[in-house]
Amino acid sequence: MKKIIILAFLGITLFSNAQEKQELKDLFSVEAGLIGVWINYEKTLSDKFTLNTEFGYAGGILKGTNGHSLDYLFTTIFSLEPRYYYNFNKRLEKEKNITNNSANYLAIDFSYVPDWFTETNRQGASITSSTNIIPKWGFRRNIIQNLNFDFATGLGYSSASHRDYNLQIALDIRLSYSF
Repeated sequence: MKKIIILAFLGITLFSNAQEKQELKDLFSVEAGLIGVWINYEKTLSDKFTLNTEFGYAGGILKGTNGHSLDYLFTTIFSLEPRYYYNFNKRLEKEKNITNNSANYLAIDFSYVPDWFTETNRQGASITSSTNIIPKWGFRRNIIQNLNFDFATGLGYSSASHRDYNLQIALDIRLSYSF
């Protein structure tokens, strides 16, 4: 009887160790949002932390100078965003989908908006280079295979020319394709 118990224990131990450990992974993605496109690379730093680097071309809609029309403005944006995935292991334990780092996270978005490749239909409009620091809460969910839905929101500060500070709201709603 002891031999059967020992063999069963060894078998279970070997089987458990043979299972592939699920963890965060490096991702290269292309994203499309409400107003913009981004290319990003998310590098795994540890079992709960990643660093998301991003280059984007984003924009907005402005009220026209005549008060009746709408103007558009698009420009480049660079971001570094350390992320802490706080419920990845819980999703894994509950056998929920964790494909392409599908989990909730906390992040701090450090972004720089230069006046490069700015496009607008407003006469004489330009961008003042700015730096943004925005703490965020977000999540990613895998829809099918390599297609993901990303959502993040936060409230932080924007500094134009390092002189004045303005309140900055972030609302990211994006579809991403991971390679």
